[in-house]
Amino acid sequence: MKQSVAKLFARNALSIAIGSAAIGMGTMPMMVQANQQTSAIVGQVYDAQGNPAANATVTVKDLRSGTTRSVNSNEAGAYSLRNLAVGGPYEVRVNGVKQATIPSISLGDSYSLPLQLGGGDIEEVMVLGKQMLMSVAPGPQRISVWQSWKMQ
Repeated sequence: MKQSVAKLFARNALSIAIGSAAIGMGTMPMMVQANQQTSAIVGQVYDAQGNPAANATVTVKDLRSGTTRSVNSNEAGAYSLRNLAVGGPYEVRVNGVKQATIPSISLGDSYSLPLQLGGGDIEEVMVLGKQMLMSVAPGPQRISVWQSWKMQ
């Protein structure tokens, strides 16, 4: 009798352990997903002819906080900016030229955004110059052609 009680206890303990492990593994992905508090913007940069653009600088600015992050595209034109705060809006620039504004990114989302160089409209033109002071020395009086003819 003692041996059968011990077997019964061992069998029940094993069943409980296996059942607990199965339940724990089933909820593990949900727990991992619940702990993720970031999102990403990913994509590929193309040149004006549609070819992948290597070493293009992609900058993302969180318009809520003003925080900016930059990354260069790889030789295939791919870029990836991860660990971005959930929400938005985000402004995306390539080589300093505004390409898009993303209103919001969801939790755990990888927002796919293909970008093209040279295809956008110019938003802003900045002209830089330097003021120069010039002094004009007095010279001979201007004479029109009519006055010159009358004088002859």
